[in-house]
Parts: sequence; C-alpha cells; structure tokens
Amino acid sequence: MPVERGSFDGFQYVDYLVKRWRVAAVACGAALILAIGISLLLPKRYASTVRVVIEPPAGADVRSLVVVSPVYMESLKSFLEIASSDQLFFDAAQRFGLTNTSLETLKRSVIKIEIPRDTNILEITSSDHDPAKAHELANYFARKVVALTDQVNSEGDEKLVASAEAQLAAARSRLDEATSAWGAVVTNAGVESLRGQIAELQKLSGELKALAANTNLEIAQEGERLKTEDAGDSERTRQELRLNQTGARELDNQIRAMDGQIAAKQALLDKGAAAQDKAQAEREEAQTYYAAMDKRLGEVRAATGSRGERLRIIDSGVVPDRPSSPNLTLNSVAALLAAAVLSLLYLTLEFNYRVRKADVRAMSFRVASHD
Repeated sequence: MPVERGSFDGFQYVDYLVKRWRVAAVACGAALILAIGISLLLPKRYASTVRVVIEPPAGADVRSLVVVSPVYMESLKSFLEIASSDQLFFDAAQRFGLTNTSLETLKRSVIKIEIPRDTNILEITSSDHDPAKAHELANYFARKVVALTDQVNSEGDEKLVASAEAQLAAARSRLDEATSAWGAVVTNAGVESLRGQIAELQKLSGELKALAANTNLEIAQEGERLKTEDAGDSERTRQELRLNQTGARELDNQIRAMDGQIAAKQALLDKGAAAQDKAQAEREEAQTYYAAMDKRLGEVRAATGSRGERLRIIDSGVVPDRPSSPNLTLNSVAALLAAAVLSLLYLTLEFNYRVRKADVRAMSFRVASHD
C-alpha cells in the first residue's frame, strides 16, 4: 500500500495496523496452535499439597500469642530448613524410586515447601506424573517433618532432663560430703563433752571459792580473838590461825589451777563450736541447694514435651484429578500475548521502513525536479 511522505502520523499508523490485521491474526493463530500442541504433547504432572500447622509451645504465655511478633514469624523459617533437608529428600527419593536425574534437580522439580506470609502454616507441595504418587509423596514428607521435629524436641527434652539429673546427683554428692564433714567435726570437737567438763569444773571452782571465803572469814575472826584472849587461849588460836592460813593458800592454788583448766577447755570449746557452726552452715546450704535441684528436676520432667513448637497435619490433601502442568489455559494466553506483541513490533518496524522509504523517494524526486 502507498504511504504518504511526512513525519509520523498516529492516525496513519493505526490505519496501517488495521489494514495489516491478517499478519497479527496469523501469528496469534499459529502461536495458539503451537502452544496447544506442545501442551498436549508434554507429559502431565499432578500436584498435591499437604498443610502442617506449627503450634506454639504448650508452655507459652497465651497473652503473647495474641500478637505474633515478626521475630517469631522469622523463627518459623527454621522449619523450612528441616523440611528441605537433603537427607529427607534422599530418603523419599529412595522410597519412591525418584532417581532419574541429579538429586538437586529432582528436588527442585518434585517438591516445593513454603510458609505463606504472616501464617504459621507449612505447605508441602509435591508433583509427579502419577497423581496418587504425588499425594502419597506429599503426605510422606509431612509425616517425616512432623516426626523429625518431634525427635528434635524429644532429644532436647532428654538433654535437659539429663542435665537436671546430673546437677541433682552433684547436689546429692555435695550434701553427703557436707553431712559427713559435719559428723566428723561433731565427733572430733567433742563440744558437748567439753561443755559438761567445763560445767563440772565451774561447779567445783565455785565450791572451792565458797570454802576459801569461809576460811578467810575464820582467819579474820581468829585475828580479832587474838587481841582479846589471854596467853593460854591465844596460843591455841594462833595454831588454828596458822592451819587456816595454810588451808587458804592451798585453796587459792587449787582455784587458780582449776580456773586455768576451765580457760583451756573454754578455748577448745570455742574453737570446736566455731568449726561445728561452720560445718552446720555448709550442711544447711548443701541441703537447700539439693532441694532446689530436686525441685528443678521435677519442673523439667513436668515440662517435657511442652517447650518447642509442635507440628500437626491439618490438611492431608486429596489425590488430584486435574494436572497442574502443563497449564493449557496459561500457555495459550501466554502464547497469544507473545504473538500479539511480536506482531505489533514487526508491523511497527515495517511501517517505519515504508515511511522512511517514501521520504527518500520524495527527496530524490525534488532534487531531480530542481535540476
């Protein structure tokens, strides 16, 4: 068709596209037929999805679950790592005979695991040429992930219980040592025996001091009598006085010796009592620590199975009756869009070429007419 010379004209461009509609129609028709043909020739794959809920720990504060923090949601991604482990997929590949290609390539094409945004749901989608096999594979993965998580939690609980039991055993050993040390101190120090001996010595010392006081009183009385008695009586009084003075000196010596014994035994008593008090304090501290460790072990055992998140299958899916790929509708729409875009691009380039060619011819004609 002829194209007038001049600058780009939108109406002229649209008119050109309308007149060349058969190009786009043929391209779109060919693309559609090709897309349908390829889609029908490709092997069908079926996808099955199993959903697993990630439940918070049983011991978690209910108030903290009202608003789920971004940190907690981020922590749930660790379950993606568990579900996406190579060992788990290798076991599944061996079980279902998925060994046609490399493990990594097969993993990308067979299994898809994700946690939808702002949810605590783990979605496991598997695909295969056999719909029943795809459904069974997805459920196998889900059961394995749940079992593996339970195993991890169980091993964690066992380690905590073993640690608490070890601490209790150490506390028991410490208490036994402290009790033995306390018993040895009580036996060796002889505190009660020393107290009895000191009491007995203090009693004897008191009696001696009372006797010494009476003797000194008699000595004073005899000294007064000597002032008033005659010669015969005074001689007898002097003898009695000398005897009493000798007895008083002996009593004083005995009292000093006994006070020395009391002081020595009191020093031993103080030392033994201090050692006994120290051993008793250590024993009581060991008893308190043992009671605390025994209580902690009970709490750890009671909390077993309620610390980590628990996984539970809430939707085991169904055997798919329609293939997930190839998607005939999607492929057809994509082919039509691609054909339309490429056709428009081709016609645009062709239109520009014709316009430029017309401009060149017009310019040549003007130059020839001028000459």
